[in-house]
Amino acid sequence: YLAAALRPVPAVAQQAVPAAAAPQAAPSQPPRKGSRQQLNAGDVPALEQSLAANPHDLDARFRLISYYHEAGMREPRMNHTYWLIANHPESAAARSSSQLISANDSADFQRAAAMWKQQAAAHPNDPRVLVNAGSFLSEAGGDFDEAERLLLAGRAIEPSDATSAMWLGRLYGTAILSTSGDPAFPNPNPGFAQRARTKVESTSDRRLAIQTAMRIISSAARPDPGRPLAPGVLNLDEHPLLVPLIEWAKTSLLQVPPGSVVRTGQMQAALPPPPPGLITGLEPVYPPLARQARVSGDVHLSLTIGSDGHVEHIEVESGHPLLVPAAMEAARQWVFSSGGAGVLHTVVPFRLDDGSTPVAHGVLGGIVGQAPAPLASAADGIPTVKIGGSVQAAKLISKVDPEYPPLAMQARISGVVHLNVLIGANGRMENLEVISGHPLLVPAALQAANQYVYAPTLFNGQPVKVSTLVDVDFTLTQ
Repeated sequence: YLAAALRPVPAVAQQAVPAAAAPQAAPSQPPRKGSRQQLNAGDVPALEQSLAANPHDLDARFRLISYYHEAGMREPRMNHTYWLIANHPESAAARSSSQLISANDSADFQRAAAMWKQQAAAHPNDPRVLVNAGSFLSEAGGDFDEAERLLLAGRAIEPSDATSAMWLGRLYGTAILSTSGDPAFPNPNPGFAQRARTKVESTSDRRLAIQTAMRIISSAARPDPGRPLAPGVLNLDEHPLLVPLIEWAKTSLLQVPPGSVVRTGQMQAALPPPPPGLITGLEPVYPPLARQARVSGDVHLSLTIGSDGHVEHIEVESGHPLLVPAAMEAARQWVFSSGGAGVLHTVVPFRLDDGSTPVAHGVLGGIVGQAPAPLASAADGIPTVKIGGSVQAAKLISKVDPEYPPLAMQARISGVVHLNVLIGANGRMENLEVISGHPLLVPAALQAANQYVYAPTLFNGQPVKVSTLVDVDFTLTQ
């Protein structure tokens, strides 16, 4: 067993296969579904022998790395990791395996960093390699300036790929956190940290701003009573130096009103007094994109109120498409006094004149609204409407639970992956983008969410596409 399990794997294969021509693998994807079972000691020799005959089986190599990491066997793990960097730098397996290397293991870290820089230089037009190299160099102890250069280069080649924005946002967010003075975030490169903040403050790239903000906001939180904080999240009461940066990230980068709570990837305003005529209600949050575009106006809704005072149905009479989802999401949570069953015509005004939070007013009577404003249409002519994640979740008819990545399970990594998704008119996923989440959890979250099926959404009786938020939760069992 020892002879087989500890047999060194060459750091560079004798006949390295170019990234684009590697056989029997899907380098840019995580291990296949059927390969995620955990190994035991008896499986290792046979898998090593299989890998010797088929060195480009990335699933097998990733499983071995996972086993060796859990078993604390450094040498075989590093040999496999170096092989992946040398032969498949474009793969998710190379990126994830590299992230297991701690900067405290100086020799291993420096060797991997040098290899990633060599691969980036050898593949200047492959955004996968550039982003993988940049993500490694953006870790603590890495080369932040070079990481930024590589991530920006990858983003320039493939602007639609959310991965580069995610890692660049994490890099900028971590650097900005280091300016807080909190000892949990040392500042080895003050010049880069200040430059990162200046760039983010002036960027027109909303995806990058959101990724940076979420990295900062997710660093610390105040715990809910009886519920412990997620692993890696600091107690904000014990780290008060982070408070100004977190508030800055909310108001400047996410562009939510002061005092708002940002939780699970969605922005919810603190509740002001309920509108007249309501027992309880949620004021709408002014959509950041509408505020940025200086869009204001009224949303006219027709609400069907049940005998228990809850809203049973909502029809949109008119309103700007950037404002309609926020008005609907708020109105859906309103509760009226009992005995008020019937149809209520309501105006939800959004005003930017004085910069105040929008206020909703329930108005009884027949309000004659304008013709509904057209929604944004895609290239195929099907309109798209943006709906809040909690509202759209009620239309979910088929949900697939994610498979917990073995490497994340062994490292005791848990948390939530926040996704921005586009649901087609048929209720099936058309596009998924990562907002935030641990890199070891993201692939499994994408694979699961891509199989969600929703009931079709209708607007004026016609099926439309829906842009919304989806949270995929990973919780470790005790």
